[in-house]
Amino acid sequence: MKSEFMLDLCFIRKQEQESSFTKSIEALLQQLFAKKSSWFLEEKHEGELEVVNAAVKGYSDWEKEEEVLLFIEEQAPAEFWDWIQGYRLELDLKRPEECQHCGEQTARKNAGAGAAS
Repeated sequence: MKSEFMLDLCFIRKQEQESSFTKSIEALLQQLFAKKSSWFLEEKHEGELEVVNAAVKGYSDWEKEEEVLLFIEEQAPAEFWDWIQGYRLELDLKRPEECQHCGEQTARKNAGAGAAS
């Protein structure tokens, strides 16, 4: 079953002059979610800290929040765990008649039309 996920991530590290924290987070998300989603990044500075908030959205075959978290646990590199400070996850399971992105709705309508002939 297809699902839509919305994942908010908060990353924090001490400010560094030589590298862009936003670019580092972009690379992490590309590694983890490139095939599954899109994201928006917001960078802030709080004193000596750099903060990047990431809003990640996409579609997948995950049916439980635990599956999403297990995927991240297995796939995320060490930097992810060094910088992550919090997350919020929503998983919205889509019934085929609700899912316009996977094409199941269209296939179901076409099958029904063929059966009526």
